[in-house]
Amino acid sequence: MQSGIRDAADYNILATHVMDVSSAAEALARNPEWVLVEDDDGNVLCLLKADDLARHLRTTNEKEAYLMHLSAERKATLGIDVDATLRDARELFARSGVEMLYVRCTASGTSTVGGVLTRSAVDALAETPSQRGSG
Repeated sequence: MQSGIRDAADYNILATHVMDVSSAAEALARNPEWVLVEDDDGNVLCLLKADDLARHLRTTNEKEAYLMHLSAERKATLGIDVDATLRDARELFARSGVEMLYVRCTASGTSTVGGVLTRSAVDALAETPSQRGSG
């Protein structure tokens, strides 16, 4: 049986492209690890650490935070379906060279981002005894 990526994904994320400062502070109170940066049309551009957004909010007088303008380390990312296997994720990492994948959840024809997936999380799950040879 092939394993899926559901157990390896981090679902504590924030997805947006621009935020007013008070909304950003409220969202950060939920302690997301990652911020998924989108363009105006909802296309994913990159991931950045939520700590970088928090640091920016502590030092700004701006009313809005444009995430692509922040001084932050950005991670290139590609999408993968929530029902994909660990093997699918490992192959996508190998082909693309990205460090992170965002997990797409599709319901009623609408695709949303449900989480993020690191290469190390996939590798760790793939190496657990119950997963060897399947992922």
